[in-house]
Amino acid sequence: MARYAKDQPAGFTNEIERVAIVGAGGTVGSHIVNALLQTGKHTITALTRQGSTNNLPDGIIVAPIDYNDESTLIAALENQQFLIITMAPNAPRDTHSKLAQAAAKAGVPYIMPNGYAGDIEQVKLGADTILGPIAKANRDEIERLGMNWITVCCGFWFDYSLAGGENRFGFDFDKKTLTIYDDGNVKNSTSTLAQVGRAVAKVLSLKELPDDENDESLTVSTFLNKAVYLNSFIVSQRDLFESVKRVTGTSDSDWTVTHESTKKRYKEGMAQVKRGDMSGFSKLLYARAFFPEDPSNLSAKAQNRLLGLPEEELDEATKDGIALVEVLKGRVTLLNIKVIPRALDLDLSIVTEDESNLKGFTMSVNIKTNGVAIIGAGLGGTALALALHLQSIPCRIFEARSAHSDILSSGVTLTPNGCRVLDELGILSRLQEKSYICEYTVTKDADDKTVRKTRIASDGPYAHPCYRLYRLTLLQEMKMALAERNIPIFYDMKFEKIISDTPEGVVFQVGDRTERAAMMIGSDGIHSTLRRHITDLSPVYTNLLCVYGHIPTESVEWPDRDFAAGCTILGKPGSLFMVPEVADGSDLMIGTQFAYPEADRKGWEALASDPASLSALLRKDYDQWHDTARRAIDELCKRPESILCWPFYAMPKLHSWSSSSGNVIMIGDAAHAMPASSGQGVNQALEDAFSLAKVLSYEWNDEVWPKVLSTWQSWRQDKIDRIHEMMRATNMMRSSELERSKLLETESKDQFTKNNMQWLFDLDLDTLEAKLADHRKL
Repeated sequence: MARYAKDQPAGFTNEIERVAIVGAGGTVGSHIVNALLQTGKHTITALTRQGSTNNLPDGIIVAPIDYNDESTLIAALENQQFLIITMAPNAPRDTHSKLAQAAAKAGVPYIMPNGYAGDIEQVKLGADTILGPIAKANRDEIERLGMNWITVCCGFWFDYSLAGGENRFGFDFDKKTLTIYDDGNVKNSTSTLAQVGRAVAKVLSLKELPDDENDESLTVSTFLNKAVYLNSFIVSQRDLFESVKRVTGTSDSDWTVTHESTKKRYKEGMAQVKRGDMSGFSKLLYARAFFPEDPSNLSAKAQNRLLGLPEEELDEATKDGIALVEVLKGRVTLLNIKVIPRALDLDLSIVTEDESNLKGFTMSVNIKTNGVAIIGAGLGGTALALALHLQSIPCRIFEARSAHSDILSSGVTLTPNGCRVLDELGILSRLQEKSYICEYTVTKDADDKTVRKTRIASDGPYAHPCYRLYRLTLLQEMKMALAERNIPIFYDMKFEKIISDTPEGVVFQVGDRTERAAMMIGSDGIHSTLRRHITDLSPVYTNLLCVYGHIPTESVEWPDRDFAAGCTILGKPGSLFMVPEVADGSDLMIGTQFAYPEADRKGWEALASDPASLSALLRKDYDQWHDTARRAIDELCKRPESILCWPFYAMPKLHSWSSSSGNVIMIGDAAHAMPASSGQGVNQALEDAFSLAKVLSYEWNDEVWPKVLSTWQSWRQDKIDRIHEMMRATNMMRSSELERSKLLETESKDQFTKNNMQWLFDLDLDTLEAKLADHRKL
């Protein structure tokens, strides 16, 4: 084949679309199939022995074969672009060769040979473990037949090895014994089964060839006749032991620990194999890989970042491995497992109970395998992705805009509740040098005297001040964190419609692509396109318009040095609020809000692009402001190009934030948009994201799931309702002096001057846990 796509004949698509796999229901094959299905890019054909009873997922073509009848193999492989072979080590030795020869006759250009183990370049290690020469012979045969191979070097399968008994990683969980090889400090490369599946899917989702000689992007051809290297963890047995103790809540005294020489174990295992006792194979294999002078360590070659593979949490993977211990023994079903292990992502055939036991947990099983699709790569969507990552729930984001469409407009205020979420997500520490940090806001009267000082910092174990920074700065940090965790954002992918929404998952269209996921969560803002799938309601104008802009703080002569730091001036026409936007306070946002008639979209766009009209609105009732406010307005009007407007819209209270299936959910402004005067739009989106990810981390019975969602929404709505009450008071206090006086005549003054904000700043996750407790018993 020519080296570049430009040289291919008409009809060439430059994609690997048709993939055949042997062992689709096996230990590693099932995870590869699962990952390929998640991409939505491949037609998958599973070659299965005639009469096989393996349960394979929907969407796979099953091709029955007879290894003793080559014609059945050739027929199954006709028109396939890629063959993946996964087989147990004890499969008949000639099976691999039969498949390769049939693939050559069927015209299959690429094969992934059986392997999925250590580094093929560690020749001595391969020879000592018997597997190396066999794998090399398989690769050589593929080349002799005129095809190309791509093999996978992943080290030991982490979850499978941890669950496999004393002969593998040394653990016997029933007896609580651990056999440590030598001193237990030799580190080995390991990969979870799910990570292996993801790596294969990543490679097969690349372009097949470079477009032309100038195309340096990664392609399938990059890996031809080479290995794909990956890992999940580089760990020693002692690292594993510490993780096991953390996960199980045990200590050294609970375990019986013995030490054995790796050399001794290797010799014993080899002797068993030579006697025909194949139980010694695992013993020799794992002992040899932990030889101190030549361990199986791929860390220097791992291509995780190149492939965009996610980082994984050691303790979470350990939980999966421990859960797999019991499942492999057939002693429990998924009904008994508190958290569904990723090790079971698709290989549910290993559960010995009737599969009807799984039907009650469709959502909980699916979400760990098919993941969550997030609509919108704003602050809510990116926070949700990071929160799901914390819970080991796979996700991907679809964004309608291009990757470089973000603009610098205004800042966001992160109150302590939002800061708590960002701290949990590992973001807050990155913001400290980029944010203006404060603990109080001040209200001044027309004569510049302080009439109110409100503390806006939280108390208690999760105490935080307020952070103010440009929205774009925060979003860039969030996206950097996503990239570090290999969580993908697909740009220029506008959500178009939901094709099907059932308890089994969601099929939807973004751009011109059809995608599928276990769940879809919309965080696409106040003008959400996803919302129409759930409700006909749309945002309502609040009859308030905010006009604002930015000036250098030093451009105004202030009554005192810190006057403009989080200050609101209450004047006769209304209020003028000032907020620093950068860490040193040198850039100041100034704005005011007032009643204004509603316009249509074109009308708002016309106003936003008319600096003269915006300046006139700022200077309305100019003579009624006192000196300090007038000086600030003057400075802003000197910079008409920086003046912006923001009509305040809000969402009516919705009956439900989710579809009837419970698999399509809205968060943030899509569900409960509120005017910026609340100061809580971003913070409440962060709370939504963090708390929903917590809810999704549990295993829920399908019958209970709608009640769980309703409980979560009700808990969130209680706070949203209180914020709307607070916002009503804020808007009234920002109104004209006459309106404020009327308000204070009819309402309790304390309602609008009280300083206790702890109810707002507390995430109150304990209350949520208590509300969910009854559902978790069902």
